Amino acid sequence: MSSSVSFASLSPVLKNPIRRKIILALSEHKALTYTELISAVEIKNTGKFNYHLKLLGDLIQKDASDKYILTAKGQLAIQLLQKFPETKSEHGSLRMADAALIGFAGFALTVVNPALLFGLVLIQTTVPATVIPIFPIVAMAYGLFVPSLVMWMLSVKRSNSHDFYNLFRAPLVSFVILLALIILMLLTKFTIFVEIKSPTVILAQGVNWSHSTSSATYISLVGLFMQGLVFSFLGVALVEFASRYRRKRLGKISGF
Repeated sequence: MSSSVSFASLSPVLKNPIRRKIILALSEHKALTYTELISAVEIKNTGKFNYHLKLLGDLIQKDASDKYILTAKGQLAIQLLQKFPETKSEHGSLRMADAALIGFAGFALTVVNPALLFGLVLIQTTVPATVIPIFPIVAMAYGLFVPSLVMWMLSVKRSNSHDFYNLFRAPLVSFVILLALIILMLLTKFTIFVEIKSPTVILAQGVNWSHSTSSATYISLVGLFMQGLVFSFLGVALVEFASRYRRKRLGKISGF
């Protein structure tokens, strides 16, 4: 049973370019089979296509010959689209070339983690013991949010879509690059390993002897890459969920 599309939900439903293509194709051809309709919309992912069909609700229906047609509501939706055409160009789907560039940008940001860079600068020096715990925290926080936020922003801007199918394409590119480099570094036994340590403190323990103490943390490039494998997807998902929650709180959540 199809859901009912109200006037309030009509704009969010029609905002998605794929759903607009579906009703425009039915308006042009009057009636189409499932195969004809998915071909007209040019979607290869049947799961994604079925998802958008479901969201169209009672704007479409099947006739006696099991073909999709527009309902009376669907005809009104077509009139609205004709009278109020989109003024903003929408891609709907992130192109692979864009995903590759965005994914490479995410990879590059993963490599230039400030904790590793600062560690390389400080490799010949010592830092206060109270600062030592900050480095791994900075490394994780940066790796989780910064590359992911950049990839999320660029993906949404290029596709005008919050569909996870689009949002995860760039992180997939970053994931593949990171995985390839990790395998290469493990096979060649090459890595950049940084030790960040605090000054050595001499503690007297008696008249004739004493011992020293210091603290240190270690950061490796392979470790950062391994974090990036998970963070590239997890960070994008967290940013997207935060965005949806914010839009929902503001009353602007739409049917992406």
